[in-house]
Amino acid sequence: MLMKWERVYDYAYYNDLGNPEKGPEYVRHVLGGSDEYPYPRRGRTSRPPTSTDPETETRLSLLQGTDIYIPRDEKFGHIKLSDFFGDTVKSLTQGIFGMLDSVFDWTPKEFDSLKDVMDMHEGAITLPDSASLNFLRGNVPTKFLQALFRSDGAALMNYPMPDIVKVDKSAWKTDEEFARQMLAGIHPLVIRRLEEFPPVSKLDPEVYGNQNSSITKECIEGNLDGLSVDEAIVSNRLYILDHHDTVMPFLKDINTKTSSRVYATRTLLFLRKDGTLKPLVIELSLPESEEDQCGAISKLYTPANEGVEASLWWLAKTYVSINDAAYHQLISHWLHTHAVIEPFIIAANRQLSKLHPVHKLLHPHFRDTMPVNTIARQIALNAKGLFEQAVYTRQYVGEWTSALYKDWKLTDQALPRDLIKRGMAVKDGNNGYKLLIEDYPYAVDGLEIWSAIETWVKTYCSFYYKSDDMVANDPELQSWWTEIREVGHGDKKDETWWPKMKTLNELIETCTTIIWVASALHAVLNFGQYPYGGYMPNRPTISRKFMPEPNEYDKLEKDPERVFLETVTSQLRTMVCISVIELISRHSEDEVYLGQREAGWTSDEAPIKALEEFNMKLDEIEAKILERNRNPEFKNRVGPAMLPFTLLCRSSEVGITGRGIPNSVSLGMAVKDGDNGYKLLIEDYPYAVDGLEIWSAIETWVKTYCSFYYKSDDMVANDPELQSWWTEIREVGHGDKKDETWWPKMKTLNELIETCTTIIWVASALHAVLNFGQYPYGGYMPNRPTISRKFMPEPNEYDKLEKDPERVFLETVTSQLRTMVCISMIELISRHSEDEVYLGKREAGWTSDDAPIKALEEFNTKLDEIEANILKRNKNPELKNRVGPAMLPFTLLCRSSEVGITGR
Repeated sequence: MLMKWERVYDYAYYNDLGNPEKGPEYVRHVLGGSDEYPYPRRGRTSRPPTSTDPETETRLSLLQGTDIYIPRDEKFGHIKLSDFFGDTVKSLTQGIFGMLDSVFDWTPKEFDSLKDVMDMHEGAITLPDSASLNFLRGNVPTKFLQALFRSDGAALMNYPMPDIVKVDKSAWKTDEEFARQMLAGIHPLVIRRLEEFPPVSKLDPEVYGNQNSSITKECIEGNLDGLSVDEAIVSNRLYILDHHDTVMPFLKDINTKTSSRVYATRTLLFLRKDGTLKPLVIELSLPESEEDQCGAISKLYTPANEGVEASLWWLAKTYVSINDAAYHQLISHWLHTHAVIEPFIIAANRQLSKLHPVHKLLHPHFRDTMPVNTIARQIALNAKGLFEQAVYTRQYVGEWTSALYKDWKLTDQALPRDLIKRGMAVKDGNNGYKLLIEDYPYAVDGLEIWSAIETWVKTYCSFYYKSDDMVANDPELQSWWTEIREVGHGDKKDETWWPKMKTLNELIETCTTIIWVASALHAVLNFGQYPYGGYMPNRPTISRKFMPEPNEYDKLEKDPERVFLETVTSQLRTMVCISVIELISRHSEDEVYLGQREAGWTSDEAPIKALEEFNMKLDEIEAKILERNRNPEFKNRVGPAMLPFTLLCRSSEVGITGRGIPNSVSLGMAVKDGDNGYKLLIEDYPYAVDGLEIWSAIETWVKTYCSFYYKSDDMVANDPELQSWWTEIREVGHGDKKDETWWPKMKTLNELIETCTTIIWVASALHAVLNFGQYPYGGYMPNRPTISRKFMPEPNEYDKLEKDPERVFLETVTSQLRTMVCISMIELISRHSEDEVYLGKREAGWTSDDAPIKALEEFNTKLDEIEANILKRNKNPELKNRVGPAMLPFTLLCRSSEVGITGR
């Protein structure tokens, strides 16, 4: 098994999703390496095979989940993913669903009404005191579970209000919003122009029988503004959201071997003159029988506003949304952005030197992808994992994604090609494209972003490659490309669509496509998940019942909401899913957005200038997007739900914003990595190791304290004293810096917590390090001189230096008199007084509120524990920086001290 300190980039199949040693229900196919189950390759971990199946790699336990091998250069080294990718690895799987079930045995696992769902965001359900709940609180302390299991008596499900229902709580149900999200939602890349009627299946009739659509002209011609079907097709007015062929091959198994009950769906839409889409008909299809070549049995549903027909239409739209949500999450998001990019990363690290121009170009767009994918294999793709629990495909997740990987082509991921392939655009001139739905926000904004990326990549690559021959004869580039095709995507190596990578244009388009997929495309698919899907009825992922039969219409007519909620995702799974997408829809504090690079990434002036121009263009595009969103003529940009399409705005603030394009396929969560929250590049860095523990303890204390008094962001924003304090600090106390943009706005609880944590850290721990070690380290002047009176000796002075180096040194540094004065001063200020009040100590009676008192006690306990850890580390001979040759242990962050000079 590879060790964490190794730097090995190699390939493996997805053979670690199952766990056959736990029983037959945990057996999963190996994905990759076969014609039946092709798949992109993942990074090799070299864990031994299971004892029951030599083809399946053993899985680490959930408690060891963060120890899965990832090349050390790929590991998180910044503020990302610890609670979710650390503690959640230990909890968020089949096991946690089981524990949750035991907690929720006191309440029905169904929502009774849409108000119950809304209560998740307005906070109306509290938890009882139970042994199961107390166990969870004590053993799985993740941010994920903190969102579920509050210990302060507050409401259980107090999630942020998703944008889709923030302005209008019912607009999501309208036909207009249902259709608009196909153009301007979180999955606006499947709708296509209808080019033949009725819709024709591409499934092999020898295997699946007749799967062509049963929709007739008579069904829709009354709603085409006087046009015939043929006229509507010729004038580019008919469109389809088609989830029939992708779902039908799996329906027999899903509907008979899982608890899901789903249909394959087709939705026809008509383009109105105002640029909006109108749903015409929905076709729900099932296999006609369990035999092969059985064909499909289909039912048609058309829009209705009253009675049972309106409820049936609502349910029909729901089955479409369920199909679309699964395709979005598992195919467009996981497979087409996360999984397919990993082989490019592995090959780049194996075949391209870090100084290679293509490595420099693409490296920022590979950040975090391998760690994220590793965690996905551990908690999401695995047997009984998150995807199997929360998406209707259940245990067929792997097989389904493998089947659709057969259709994947890198070249089709280029936005212009994708739009043309779907019939949504045609070429217009040499480099332009004409959209057939002019108000198609994803395509309008996306083509501008694509063009900006392409221009940047073209300028960059043309600087290093002056001709096609330079591309064709670059051995590193050619080895990289060969390995991607033949190994990383080896199951597709013989397909003819692969660029040959012999020309500059092929290099430019390939790199543009990779950057587009890893940045902008992923941003659309990921960072809108909570704004659009945080309200489950808008994007359910599971269907547990088929359409009501006529003998069930009475119930449907009396309580359509109840029937809907009994059909879709249950209460328990809704809570878990929303907790997860709330995390992964967030941008972290250290997010690196498209166009941003580390200082010194290159010394070549032309690429530096090109990058500046790229950033200016991205800023210009963002301004245009916001301007278009304000234009009432573009009805698809905001829609009935009053939710502007901002997913392709490049910039974002921290948190859930529904905008922002990070450089790479990462999950932008404002959470940490590892036990202490960060990965130190110098692991034995005593100040940082001890300091991060102190910081975390302060942060936890401040968060608990502030959260007791401020229950919401609004309470922070509307506290007049707090706001006056903060305004005066900025505008008067630090008035010379009042106009700088880095100041927190002090409008959210998180801003208050981080600000107070920082103030306390600076005033206590940071000052202690800087002050109370002055005499222990600097009391001997030669170790910390403060003055230099001479330059380095010149060669003609080397004789004197050689004869008496000490004399030369002492004539250079602080003189005797000044040394005596300085040492007298630092001896005084390095002392602790008898009445010193140490971090965590408070006067008796400082508050009468029980929760803060208890939190302070826990803070003090934690500080004592940290001090013991520090002293223990100082005794560890492997940590050579903690004591060193001078035998002076680093104790400056020990909380307690005796009176006098103690260095702690």
